[in-house]
Amino acid sequence: MVREKKRLKATYLFIALLVTVIFSVWIIETVAANSAKPSAPDDLGTAQKMSTTSFNGAFVPVLKADKNGRLLLAYNHNTSTVENPSFNPYYRESTNGGGTWSEPSAIQLGGNNMLEVTFAFDSNNVAHAVWRTQYEIWHAPENGWPASAKSNQVKSNTGALVFSPDIAVSPDNTLHVVWAQENKIFHTFSKDGGQNWSTPYPLSPGTGQLKSDVPDVEVDHLGNVHVVWEERISLIPPVNHEIHYKKGTLSGGSMTWSPSPKVLSPGVDVAKVPAIHINGDVIHVAFADRISNITQYAYYVNATLSSNWSAPLDITQGEPLVMNTNIPFVLMPSLDSCSSDVHVLFHGALAENHSERIMGVESGDNFTSRDQITEGQSRTIRPSLACTGGMLHVVYEIIQIPNEIHHIYYVAEMANAVYLPTLQTH
Repeated sequence: MVREKKRLKATYLFIALLVTVIFSVWIIETVAANSAKPSAPDDLGTAQKMSTTSFNGAFVPVLKADKNGRLLLAYNHNTSTVENPSFNPYYRESTNGGGTWSEPSAIQLGGNNMLEVTFAFDSNNVAHAVWRTQYEIWHAPENGWPASAKSNQVKSNTGALVFSPDIAVSPDNTLHVVWAQENKIFHTFSKDGGQNWSTPYPLSPGTGQLKSDVPDVEVDHLGNVHVVWEERISLIPPVNHEIHYKKGTLSGGSMTWSPSPKVLSPGVDVAKVPAIHINGDVIHVAFADRISNITQYAYYVNATLSSNWSAPLDITQGEPLVMNTNIPFVLMPSLDSCSSDVHVLFHGALAENHSERIMGVESGDNFTSRDQITEGQSRTIRPSLACTGGMLHVVYEIIQIPNEIHHIYYVAEMANAVYLPTLQTH
């Protein structure tokens, strides 16, 4: 009898184990079936089109999340024709983690081209947008959008072309704006929400063959301002570009800057287009190395607020990437943190004459593996990344007609997942 009971007990345990295994396999297959590997939006519709009213094109997406998890997307919307484009800054927002989005709306409306819109959140989760015209830089807080009569002039018209504005906000809500002009990088700040701005201060000399471009700015939790930019050192072959960095501290009504820029790209010949991100006490910077007219690597460096910078780390994880289009001709890194991990995205093709794709690496595996965010025949460029609620949210451009019609798309994934969830295309 005892042996029979033991035999029955073993049989019951085996059946329970078998049921558990079958159930687990079913769960795994169900999850896999509902988390299809991403393909280009024109193939399987896995991404959501965001520039739904930009019939003649939309460019340069910027995606960020505020402290409450609200997602905000800004981009350049062509309000005219393909033959004679005119751009206005537009935005969409989501308060439910990307599940639904507001309709496309104008940040500013006007007759002149308003380009390169970007923004930053203040401590009250209010977004502050900046953009440029040919000779001016403008600002508007989101409670003034559309800002036809409410925008603030950051940089007046002096007859000098301006490029690549960027903005960051300190914990006390001081606004900091940087831009490129006359081969230099300039900085200004406002302590009254953008009504008044300090006299622009040059962070780089812009003399001889030196040319400063594409600045990026962040502010740490102590209020220190951190600026990186691309510096052309030599125009005569061999051409040399470096990534330069400066730190500034605001005391009262004046800024104090580190006396000489720090070179973050030693040993990299043609370092291009840096992106900066600060998480706690750690500063993260990613940039490109343009080793030829079309081939490039992605690099990463970091430092704490009190330590030296690391040596440049190649995070390409494979053969160099190929740029098959000149819009842009650089792999355009974007980075953000999810918990303690840093995620870096960039674009490029795997071979000449192939389609550019959005790819990514992350510090959780020491940047040792490269994931593809987009696949298929569509040419996808300019990723912008934001993390909130354990999800990675990504926007990017799809090239339909080079130089003419591009559009903005959005996808999301779990921070530690390999595949993107399928999203409906609108």
